Amino acid sequence: MRRFKLSVLACAVLILAPRPAAAECTLPTPMSHGPGSYFLCGAPASAYAFELNQPAAVNTDGLPLACDAPDPVRCSNPASGATGDGLITIESDWSAAGVNGCPVGPNGPQRIVLVASDELSGTALLVSLSGTSPSFGYAVQLAQPYDGVALHPAECARSISLVGVSGRQMTLQLTRPPVYTDCDPGSLAAALAEQGPDCGAGFRPDVQFGPLYTLVQPCTDPVDFRKSGWESTGVLPDAEGRATLYLNWAPGQCRYTGGTTLINGAETELVTGVVAGDVGCVPTGQEICNGFDDDCDGVADNSLNPGQVLCDGIVDAQFAPNSSIGKGSKILTWTTNSEKSLVGFNIVVIGPPGVVRVNDVPIPCEGCSDFQSHTYATFLPKHKSANRLFIEILLKDGHRALWGPVRNPILPP
Repeated sequence: MRRFKLSVLACAVLILAPRPAAAECTLPTPMSHGPGSYFLCGAPASAYAFELNQPAAVNTDGLPLACDAPDPVRCSNPASGATGDGLITIESDWSAAGVNGCPVGPNGPQRIVLVASDELSGTALLVSLSGTSPSFGYAVQLAQPYDGVALHPAECARSISLVGVSGRQMTLQLTRPPVYTDCDPGSLAAALAEQGPDCGAGFRPDVQFGPLYTLVQPCTDPVDFRKSGWESTGVLPDAEGRATLYLNWAPGQCRYTGGTTLINGAETELVTGVVAGDVGCVPTGQEICNGFDDDCDGVADNSLNPGQVLCDGIVDAQFAPNSSIGKGSKILTWTTNSEKSLVGFNIVVIGPPGVVRVNDVPIPCEGCSDFQSHTYATFLPKHKSANRLFIEILLKDGHRALWGPVRNPILPP
């Protein structure tokens, strides 16, 4: 199998809700991070919030919520850092123009769900908040981990990966995002005794995979992640998050494919994980090193056509049956054909409980700016098989590509 270059879109931040809400918020009802608090996700990010019991009636619609840097108009929290550094703050108010309904009733705020999506990292998280008083609103940092000394950011994790393309067939691996709530024992809300009466014993929202959707449009157009503008594929991932799609599209268009998340049975209105790229193919076309099957021969970024350029990437990878350090360890080797656009590699396992990185830090490339072939080797402790083992290629433009699965060696009889 060849590598697949993808732009994965999604840092999902979802916040939850159980009782009816008022028609609109007449008093300021902030939904924001406090000083020094933020999410650690990808940037740029967009966001959407709704009350869990009434997602269609009580939501923020197109109101901007996420900030990846301070600005003179809407974003004032310096914790959002600098543009592109992955520090994201939520700064908004439910009483702002354009919001539908209000999640605050006579007895105080109800639980809400906040959904955010980014354009590069393909990561997501869920945050459940119940608010504090009828006039205060939602302090987002209350759901974040606090160890008695420091407040830690809620961190996004990979929510979707493209693991295979064969002609018109696309295979995806989805994972459930991590969940942070103000009911968690180690949360800031617990430390400040701000946990509401609805937390109860063992409160935890049920999170499941939602249906898959697609969006086809010119690659230069901005993407609106609200599912109302997307087309349903009729496909639901299996219990392990695997899904296979058979798709058709027009050459020169970008097809975005991703899924929603179900929270206590309610589907998010934003697509929370997307793989994207210029995936149109022409039977007589040539590969353009974009991670997809441009010439419709069933193989992405191959170099078999006359006059075709050589695409950077991995040409072979396999296990050695044992290593010198013993104890069930293996040696993984892989070879590149060119490294003009590469910066390094990660070794990942895709499957339950999701995408797991094996190496502690990225493995740097050796050539990094040349057209030469290089061979790498690394130890894998206690790994029995190459099944579901992939090499993640880190590219200079910030994108990532997956190569695999790695093949097991042919052992002597």
